[in-house]
Amino acid sequence: MRTLSTLAFLLFVAAPALAQDRSMEFEHPLRAGGVLVVDTYKGSVDVEAWDRDHVQIDVRITADDDQDAVELVDVKFDASNSRVSIESDYERVRESKSRRFLGITMSNSVSLPFVHYTIRMPRGAKLNVDDYKSEITIVGMQADVKVESYKGNISVDGAQDVDIDTYKGIARVRAVRGGARVDTYKGDVEIAFADLSGGVTVDTYKGSVRLIVPYGAGFALDADLGRKGNLDTDLPIQVRDGVARGRMGSGGPTVAFETYKGTLHLDAVR
Repeated sequence: MRTLSTLAFLLFVAAPALAQDRSMEFEHPLRAGGVLVVDTYKGSVDVEAWDRDHVQIDVRITADDDQDAVELVDVKFDASNSRVSIESDYERVRESKSRRFLGITMSNSVSLPFVHYTIRMPRGAKLNVDDYKSEITIVGMQADVKVESYKGNISVDGAQDVDIDTYKGIARVRAVRGGARVDTYKGDVEIAFADLSGGVTVDTYKGSVRLIVPYGAGFALDADLGRKGNLDTDLPIQVRDGVARGRMGSGGPTVAFETYKGTLHLDAVR
């Protein structure tokens, strides 16, 4: 009879070694006015602006519940002096889980690995992120920021103009110095302006969007609330037949809002 210690030793030897995370680094010159494009699916995107004329990207790939899939993820990198792009490519992962039957490709359920990006980039370069469900954090930008995510969590602290497109994600944006565009089906979006110097366009089916503007900021409101939408504000704005229009202060950029049954919260803070 095998002893307990002998059996434990055999189990230890027979157990396969766990696959390790994969890491890689990319670095390339990128001038102010250029653009960085990140295309990913799930994981995280952590961006911090700096005062250097190049972009530095650290990538870490970790398993969800399929360790073998980590080695099959490709990261595509392309760069010029004015544009840098990086993409999480899962094609080989999906192919490995597919099989053919009678000439038809059939895909089994596949668990895609997480791809985590840690990025340092010039604060004067533009940033575009195209995502599905990552945790996204962006800090210190002085140029335009555009984020599209199906259901990721988005945090932005600092930007000129912002463009947020999310189906049902959560976005918290601060220190915007220009304008904004928001498109969401049922997401929860909040944007705080340090200076409202550009136009704002908001379109939501049934989401909640909060705009926080500096106290005394001048702008023109043009809100189409439909039959079921709501406007929540302490500003002297009246709603008639589902429409709210008015000029705050001396006027200025237009804040346009359209919804079917969503809510616009409009606050002015000192």
